[in-house]
Amino acid sequence: MKIQYVLVNPMCRPEMHGNLFDLKSAENVTFEDPKLVNVVGDNEFEKRLMWDEKIVSLGIIMKLPKYLRADLQARSSTYTRHKLIMGNSRGIIDGDTKLSNMVKGIELGKNDFRNIIYKCDKGYNGQTDVLKIPLLAISATEIKIGDRIAQFELVLTMDAPWWFRLKWALKRKIIFEEVALLHTSNRNGFGSSGK
Repeated sequence: MKIQYVLVNPMCRPEMHGNLFDLKSAENVTFEDPKLVNVVGDNEFEKRLMWDEKIVSLGIIMKLPKYLRADLQARSSTYTRHKLIMGNSRGIIDGDTKLSNMVKGIELGKNDFRNIIYKCDKGYNGQTDVLKIPLLAISATEIKIGDRIAQFELVLTMDAPWWFRLKWALKRKIIFEEVALLHTSNRNGFGSSGK
């Protein structure tokens, strides 16, 4: 199976180490120590710990095959080396699939959920859909361009038909193909599948 990709930063070519594909930081980022800040509570001030949080570019746009998605997570060394954790535990990178096919003929009541699904029926692979990772700093640290900070695993989507599941079970050869341009429409970047 082929994954086409565009490098936004030439230092961010994906690598396979172990069972997952590693992704790299596309930017130099400095994080500060968490701070205690005063916030207004119920008629009084209280102190809260505020983490330094940033969304870091991974410098790559990928077009995943139909019926596959990528589960993105921080590498274990992202914490041990940099004292950073991923803000949302894991991220989902949608492949080229049409989830709207799954709800045809289902009565969804007064909520117009169907429209939300139809808006999300293309993969996260447009020219502005650069992969990113939200990170929280446990202590002051920095990451450099090219640091391996994330990893992803390819996973079958819910609507993968039986023949594709069988193909995936028997042959999981992944070929990465770098291209200058993906001929796809934008989904409008990080966190774009709705509220």
